[in-house]
This record gives sequence, structure tokens and C-alpha cells, in this order.
Amino acid sequence: MDANREDAYVCFKVAKTAMLRQDYTKALKFLKKANSMYPTPEFKHLLDECLNKLSHSEQSREYRDHSHDSSNRSTSGNVNTADRSPQNNPDTTPSEHDKLCRRVLSAKTYYEVLLVAREDSVDTIKRSYKKLALKLHPDKNPSHLASEAFKKVSTAFQCLTNPKSREHYDMYGEDGPETQTAHREQFVTPEQLFEAFFGLNVNHNRMHRNFVYTRRANDNRLVGQTSPLSQLIPLFLLFLFIILPSLLTSRTAEFQFEKSSKFSQKETTVINGVVYYVDPTKFPQKYPPKSQQRLRMEYEVDYAFFDYKCSADRKESQRKIYSYLSSFKNPPSELYDTPKSCVTLGRLRRDYSDFMNGGF
Repeated sequence: MDANREDAYVCFKVAKTAMLRQDYTKALKFLKKANSMYPTPEFKHLLDECLNKLSHSEQSREYRDHSHDSSNRSTSGNVNTADRSPQNNPDTTPSEHDKLCRRVLSAKTYYEVLLVAREDSVDTIKRSYKKLALKLHPDKNPSHLASEAFKKVSTAFQCLTNPKSREHYDMYGEDGPETQTAHREQFVTPEQLFEAFFGLNVNHNRMHRNFVYTRRANDNRLVGQTSPLSQLIPLFLLFLFIILPSLLTSRTAEFQFEKSSKFSQKETTVINGVVYYVDPTKFPQKYPPKSQQRLRMEYEVDYAFFDYKCSADRKESQRKIYSYLSSFKNPPSELYDTPKSCVTLGRLRRDYSDFMNGGF
């Protein structure tokens, strides 16, 4: 009960701040929450006051909208079509969609973005994210600010549900070094996060519309026309299927990561111990041990190996995070860490430079 009392007073403080800002919708939400967790006469009194303020605010808006419509109808005979266009008569009262987007984008903290208190649990943050994401998704919100607001909500959610990121955010804020690094290394995109929660492929309709539009536009442009580039297609195909493979083969045939009849000699990179296989009839003469040629080759081997592994490890972490979120579970904090393979890849050039400068 004491825990409920503390949480209730946190919500009450948030609600009082919202009331001072005349954000009665937010205040109502937190007052209801406070009153349900720990009912007190103080909470009930402010809740009634908030409902009264909210009612007057809605009535005032309806009156303004009605007066605006009546004024437009009474003067419509004296106004031409051009003057009634959105460019000449901008709507000074933004829509509810715009208001929500602007509220999110103007929020100073991630807690304000998601309308949660600093002490709120991850479950509360998840519920808040779900409500906001449904309202802000660009396929559901017509505002031109929807995409940006939707992305900010996703960023806030991923930060506050990751214990390590949340701790750094509480200490340093959005501009802290650790927070900025976490933003750059987010494994789940806003669309993937949305799909994990709601099980919807929200991009399908948009992709279909774009394809139909592009297809029709291209068909219209191509009717009765012959592209001058079409004459180069045979040459392009010749290059693609005959010349290019031979060029690639000559460059990539220096090593393989799997043993074969041709690449049968096992080698290991001196810095990272990556195993690779080479052609024993050519490799020793072309890349003698402890030569710069051998070291450059090993750099290419290490780079190819860790570049692939970094990408694979990131995708695997993303898959696991996606799986946890789909099951409404908190992903372990280590899944948000930079994979070791990516760290190795990032310092590869420096490691080889240091090794060469050391006189290998």
C-alpha cells in the first residue's frame, strides 16, 4: 500500500504540473491514475477541477469552431474560390493530429514524450507507447509531422525500456555521450517496433500504393517512347555476365573461409587468429611470411570476416530483441551492447597500423 501511495503522489505531481501548463488531458490521465492507486480527497478535488476545466475548454473550442463556420458561410458570397484556398486562409486551429504531433516533438524529456513519470515501470511505459504509436503512425495520422513524432516516440521507448540506456539518460539527458551512442546503435527501427507490438505489416499498403503509382507513371512516360539507353543494354549484359565475373574471380580467389580441393592450405591471421584457406601452389610465393604483402592480405581476410560477422551479430541481436518485444518481455540489456565483432571491425585499421609500426 505504501508503494501505491508513493506512486500515486508521483502521478499527482505530474498532474499538477500539467494543470499549470493547461494541459488538462495529460493532467486528467495522471489524476485518474493517482486516484485509482491511492484515493484521497485531495486527488478527488483536483480531478473534479480538471474535469471542469477540460469541459469548459472543449465547449470553448466548439463555440469558436461554430462561430468560425458561421462566419465563413455568411461571407461566402463575397469570397472567390482562390481566397478560400488553404494557402490564403490558413487554419489557425491545428487538428487533433497536429496537436498530438507537436506535443510529442516539443516535449523536453523522454518521460514527457511518453506521458509517464520517472518512477514508472517498464509495463507502464509499454502501455503508453502502444497508445501513442497507434495514434502517431504515419499510415494512421495524416499530419505532416507524424513521421518525426512517431520516430521520437520509438526512440524514447527504446531508451526507457533498456535499463542501461535509461540509467545514462537519467544522469546525462538526451545529449549525453552514452545516450547519443545508443541512438546510433538502435537495433529496432520504429516500424519494426510497431510491428512487434501490433503484429501488423503497416508498410504493405504504402508499398503497394507506391508501386502502383510508380508503375502507372512509368507506363505513361514510356508510351510511344524508346529510351536511347535501350541500345546499350546488350553491352551492359555482356559486361555483367562475362567481364565482371572474371574481374571479381581474379580478385577474390586469393583465399576462402572454407576448405576445398583448390584452397587446401590452412592459414591463420596473425592479429585476430581468423582461419582461412589458400591455394598452396601460388600463395607462399605471392605472399611470403612476415612480408607487407602477407600483412595486407591478412587485413583483407580479417576485414571480410568481421564485416560479415558484425552484420550477422547485429541481425541476431535485432531478432532476439524483436522476439522479446513481441512477447511483451524486456530484452536483456546485453542485447543492446555493440557486438564484439563490430568493435573488432571498428579498430581493425588501427590494430594493423600499430602492428606494422611495431616492426612486425
